[in-house]
Amino acid sequence: MRYKHALFLNPYIEASANSTMMLFPPTGLEYVATSAKGLAGKVTLMDLRHEPELADTEKLIAFIISSQVDILCVSIGWDRQLEEICQMLNRVPDNITLVVGGYKATEKVEELFKKCPTIDIIVRGEGEETIQEILKDAPLNGILGISYRENGSTRHNSNRPLPGVDRLGSPDRS
Repeated sequence: MRYKHALFLNPYIEASANSTMMLFPPTGLEYVATSAKGLAGKVTLMDLRHEPELADTEKLIAFIISSQVDILCVSIGWDRQLEEICQMLNRVPDNITLVVGGYKATEKVEELFKKCPTIDIIVRGEGEETIQEILKDAPLNGILGISYRENGSTRHNSNRPLPGVDRLGSPDRS
């Protein structure tokens, strides 16, 4: 197993517990994290909306380092807080593989690579199968549905076909 600790992070921070955004779980990220089980030594799902003590970037990075996270998977689904999220991503140490996915990541690949030089891989589209291949350390040039950095340039692999809905189980919310 290449990765000892995979952290799946919903990076949004809500100013108020009464925010309507608190009603919506990060379902896509939950499915992707569930699909990663057994492919990393430890899989952690963290929603910063429920971790106010880690809302500060320095505290979050200290937690990531102290938890020996070696791959960080972040879901960017919205435009809101994008600048703050990019600032946080740019603080991730170089020795941690940084994978970004989600609706806005799929839509804004080039913009994210420019704003966030620490991003290694952007997953475009559905991520369950893609993250499995990444965690199995498959060669990046053969993984469908990703864009990645290689020798100072950006590579865009072909899109991954959409999976059938029958493949979905339930996300592990433990």
